[in-house]
Amino acid sequence: MMESVLTLQKKNLKPCPESVDHYKYGLVDDEAMDLELTENEKHFFGIDIGPYWFAPLGRAFGLSQQSIERRAIKVLRGRMSVEPRSRADDQRHKLGLFREQKTSHSHGSMPEAEDCNAYQSYHAMMFVAGHLLESKPVRRYVDEDDPFDDWLKGQLLTRDDGRWLADRRDPELLSAGSSNKEQSDPSWCWKVDKQYLDAQLTTDDGMTALWGDWTNTDVPNDETVSVRSVFVPSCTSNAFLTSMQTSPNPGKIYLSSADPAHGWEEVDDPELRMHCWVNTRSNSLNLDQYDPWAGNIESPGPRPCQEILDLLNPITDPDLRSWTLQNKGIARSESWSRDTGYGQKRDVVTGSRLSADGKFIRALLDANPHRSLIIRITVRRKPPKDDDVIDDRYVSNYPYNRYYLIGQDGITRTL
Repeated sequence: MMESVLTLQKKNLKPCPESVDHYKYGLVDDEAMDLELTENEKHFFGIDIGPYWFAPLGRAFGLSQQSIERRAIKVLRGRMSVEPRSRADDQRHKLGLFREQKTSHSHGSMPEAEDCNAYQSYHAMMFVAGHLLESKPVRRYVDEDDPFDDWLKGQLLTRDDGRWLADRRDPELLSAGSSNKEQSDPSWCWKVDKQYLDAQLTTDDGMTALWGDWTNTDVPNDETVSVRSVFVPSCTSNAFLTSMQTSPNPGKIYLSSADPAHGWEEVDDPELRMHCWVNTRSNSLNLDQYDPWAGNIESPGPRPCQEILDLLNPITDPDLRSWTLQNKGIARSESWSRDTGYGQKRDVVTGSRLSADGKFIRALLDANPHRSLIIRITVRRKPPKDDDVIDDRYVSNYPYNRYYLIGQDGITRTL
């Protein structure tokens, strides 16, 4: 499948889009394609391939869904030498090699497992797209972005540098979580102390976690850990720390990332304003969404925002995995996943973390001379399902939260 996509990219034949009036020009069928198909020429693509694969491609050139379908059938019968066949002709269906619903797809998505129909339809569509780029101008409505670019982005790999999502997957380097015996204790979900929270702040090699989400158990969501950090004005940093830690609901205090899509509203008073510095925007999963080696990881993972990068001017690796300063300070972004369960109960547990060593944190503070860093660790454990009676005193501080303050002196404080 990637062969067709890469061939299409390398052609680079797309002319400048032709602007048209939405109300004046509708979708059309080419005269040459407006012919009835014989029974031997017909092809059943499935319910969703026509409206969600072919129709968006056709709109980019002012063509109807039916016009793209006829072109795709000509490619299948001619260039690809595919004879009319039913879904049952795929021997893997007959042998029961596909798990239930694994070959299903909807609304333009790719199936988790491609049968012959999906595989051949996709390639035929890409051949049609390449031919249209050579022979027709791209049509876009006035005040609209390039529709072909929008369509093509959904047909490529998740990463925009042409590399596989799996190339960004890191090993899972976490401290050993609770044992199965400990988790079987009905009171396990309430046994989170300060030492355990503090341990989540430090990585296996002594760096400090500044952002991330992960789980420490084999069962998804049995224990989740969340790390957030923001800059606050140094003159009011102690008040921030105290008010956050002693809040009736310390876990509901929103510490935003620097992603504009999160809609963070700034406070008018500069002495009460939090400054976001971590970018968490990730790419939508595309062709390699079901690659078992990728494991549904985020790409790219959490990372310093552009404002921080402009201040520190670090050396960044192509995978956006590490940022190294001239004084050898380093920040590291990790994204990992692991499989849990078997068969129908199989699941994927993902995690991500942004960490930094002492030199990098010192550089962060030097680049923000009037600010201090607030870090929050949150640990949530699921109560046991068979626990019918729970004493009210156990739920008074759930989930568990602990706040830390790193001031301009570099010392980490907490209550």
